[in-house]
Amino acid sequence: MDDKYTLISYNPELIESHSSGSLDDVLAKVREDRISWVIFRGYGPSDAGRIQKLLSTFSADPALSDKILNRVPLEFSDRQPECLYLEYSTPIPRFEPETNRYLEARGSLVLGARYLLLFDETMLGDYDDVLERILSGGTRIQSHGSDYLFYLLFRTAVSHTEKLVFGELVRRFDDLEDRVLASQGTRSAFEELLAAREVIKALHEPLRRKKAALVSIREQDMPFVTDDTQHLFTHNLESDLETLWQGFLRLRSWWDILLNIHRTTVGQRTSRIIYVLTILSAVFLPITFISSVYSTRFDLIPGLDQPLGFYGMLLVMAGIAVGMLWYMKMKGWF
Repeated sequence: MDDKYTLISYNPELIESHSSGSLDDVLAKVREDRISWVIFRGYGPSDAGRIQKLLSTFSADPALSDKILNRVPLEFSDRQPECLYLEYSTPIPRFEPETNRYLEARGSLVLGARYLLLFDETMLGDYDDVLERILSGGTRIQSHGSDYLFYLLFRTAVSHTEKLVFGELVRRFDDLEDRVLASQGTRSAFEELLAAREVIKALHEPLRRKKAALVSIREQDMPFVTDDTQHLFTHNLESDLETLWQGFLRLRSWWDILLNIHRTTVGQRTSRIIYVLTILSAVFLPITFISSVYSTRFDLIPGLDQPLGFYGMLLVMAGIAVGMLWYMKMKGWF
């Protein structure tokens, strides 16, 4: 959607949507007898006053604006008397060639008794499908409170990560495996492995934060999350997150295997090169030895004028070779 602000308000009898480029227009549509979902898209430091106004309208602490505008993610531990505050980051299956990474949706959620405020920083439309299903009547949201909406958004974030891990990344690693096996240990294959490693690393923190949030919802007394919704979190999402975590670990293991294959291929190619050089050395070594002996300026070597002087020189050379072989054997070099 192009509008910066969207309001979804509903009760058991009706559901309405209103979008505008003006926050005042949207807030004028808020009704106390309805549950409100407000989406604030593409915010920045210049929106601090509007964020505070939106928070104040729903009796949330305006000081939360500092945390919303802070780019450093916080853990799901900020429970205030009037709301719950959660910052999210979700990798989505949309690749950005410029950065060689998958895009990451970021923002903040403020959950209250009859409202949910979504501050969408990156404007990637990661929750548009939830919005469309709600407006089309494809959810049970009208028979639940705002905490159920929170559950739907959390489940959508998990679903997007599932598509990335078990869809996009599995296909990418399949292709990468084929290229690594056929690459003969080239530099380009190693660079592709490094790029894949960065993609996997980007998954760790969002997954860890989601697991931590789920633990908080399951084990702590959340005043704005009912028992029914808490049951949905723990029974429907806990196994999904654990499956996602295991998928992440399998991708890391897969990457380690591909790196070992690449290293083995590089080692084999190096061994082949050394093998060829060894054969060439074995072929030319006798020739080099003979040519070096017969090109020696014997008239400059003392003692060669004696009857056995030439053979004595060869004996000294052989002694040096045997001595070196003995020294290397004592050192355990072969």
